[in-house]
Amino acid sequence: ISGFLPNLKGLYGDINGEIAINNILEKPAPIANLKIKNIVINKDVAGELILNSSFDNGIVTSDMNLYGPNIDLKVNGMYNSDVTIDSFNFNIYLKRFNPKTLDHYLSEYLYNMNGNVMANLVLMGKPAKPQLIGNITVDTLDAIINTIHTRYFFKNQTVVLKPNLISFKDLAF
Repeated sequence: ISGFLPNLKGLYGDINGEIAINNILEKPAPIANLKIKNIVINKDVAGELILNSSFDNGIVTSDMNLYGPNIDLKVNGMYNSDVTIDSFNFNIYLKRFNPKTLDHYLSEYLYNMNGNVMANLVLMGKPAKPQLIGNITVDTLDAIINTIHTRYFFKNQTVVLKPNLISFKDLAF
């Protein structure tokens, strides 16, 4: 992958499939059917991504699955090219995610993360004002906070996302 896009210098994988953009000058109609195997991001194995999309009457419908040793993610939904209405609606189902894959990116704040996080979310609205609603469940999570070098452990915690609200239910350390 990084051979095509040098800015993605730590991203590797084997791509197979097709991308087509029909009627590109008047009303672009994107269609993608891709499979990316052996995805590695900054030396971390991400797994395999499968993306299928179709275009009909101004609406792009997509299904995406990302499966690997630390993640099981499914996203499906639609994007409407008519920007006068709510443009997109995607269901995000995160069955399994080990946050240790974020150590590389969050090491200034947290490190030695481990555990399992799940989520059932909906991303909807317009690109200029997206809304993310749903639940994030922290089955288990332990991490060390970098500034005080103290380990925290969370178990069976729920974060509720609503428009303009993030709610923690019975948060316990």
